[in-house]
Amino acid sequence: VVDLTNGNKIASKKVYGYFMETAPVLVQFDEDPEMEIMVSALNGNIDGFPKGGYIYVLDYEAGHLNLLPGFPLISPSGSYYIHSPSLLDLDNNGIDEIIVDCYNKIEIYNSSTLSSIVSFGLPTGIQTSLSYCDIDKDGKIEVFAITESNGKIGKLYGYNFDGSTLVEIPTITGGISLDMKASGFYDLTPPVAFSDLDDDSTVDMIALTSSKIYIYDSQFNQRPNFPIDLDSRITINNSSAPSFGDFDGDTILDILFMDANYRVWCYSGSTGALLEGFPVQVEGLTRIEMTALPIMDLDGDNDLEFAVGAPNGVMLVYDYPTLTTRLDTYDKYRGDQFNSGLFSIILGVPENIVTTQTGNDLDISWDQVATATGYRIFVSDNPYSGFVFLAETSSKYYTVTNITDSKKFYYVVAFK
Repeated sequence: VVDLTNGNKIASKKVYGYFMETAPVLVQFDEDPEMEIMVSALNGNIDGFPKGGYIYVLDYEAGHLNLLPGFPLISPSGSYYIHSPSLLDLDNNGIDEIIVDCYNKIEIYNSSTLSSIVSFGLPTGIQTSLSYCDIDKDGKIEVFAITESNGKIGKLYGYNFDGSTLVEIPTITGGISLDMKASGFYDLTPPVAFSDLDDDSTVDMIALTSSKIYIYDSQFNQRPNFPIDLDSRITINNSSAPSFGDFDGDTILDILFMDANYRVWCYSGSTGALLEGFPVQVEGLTRIEMTALPIMDLDGDNDLEFAVGAPNGVMLVYDYPTLTTRLDTYDKYRGDQFNSGLFSIILGVPENIVTTQTGNDLDISWDQVATATGYRIFVSDNPYSGFVFLAETSSKYYTVTNITDSKKFYYVVAFK
């Protein structure tokens, strides 16, 4: 654990096992308000410990990382392919489940008793982490997995959790077939990603392989012009998770990713065409693992930049010199701010915003957005860029007090 204000290490913990193809996630596991660290590890019978997949939950306190009682959980289906765990209430019954994939098994545990609920087998190995989204808005979270290629075909599976096991989503029973390259040792097809490509407040589901990009709507219908064939220079089933931003300014988010030969590609989310200027060859990279690329307008010039982490602590930033629109970017494939794995459903836009000034106070009000639990207000001197967070409220109004500027611009975002 590192203090980002000064770069100093403030705590560390050695555990049994190897961290491979996994990352720590932050979870609210116990009753205190602080977050805990949950992480999985591959164990190779170290010092007599049972061979299997391990899940640890660590609590930071007074400069120490302490293992919570009952951990680690040990899965007998341990494998090189154990991936990041998640803590989610899959069936919306008020009790969180711990869920992790381990080669061809999805392991689900009761977070209260730490007992196994189900060890669910798939026909072949799961490529990377699971993905989660309440895609049908029924209040229950769907689980999505991409399995490795069997020859040159992989599968995208979707499940509901009924409290005791996983049940296939009826409209995609047997999985969706995905074209891939022939399987190899370094296969790491990224997980299912979610976005709102056309800003219509519905979820789009994106599957990226080394052969194609597939896009489906919330009813699992394919998006027009997709799937598309990727450039033939992409030869290995090992790419970064996709990120999404409107690089070409056509009001549709585009798909950005990096391949195993360190080339960055960006395909139009509208036509599927490769955008001008891509691919970009990134020099100096040597690692096998590809990380998702962050996207934002760093310099406030109304076009987008993307960044790549390079060796020796170097960050490479690239500018794409085409005017963009103020659509949200999506560069965290796992979803919410705690990285528990849940992709929050896109909410509607607050409408009928009204401002009323009384003296030095400005009242801002808007219509209630269905299912929203709160609203965030942002402010800028410029109507097109430079917006910064101002406040958060659970009400459908907010008062800005003691205003002194002659002109300010505000916008309101609903969240759940």
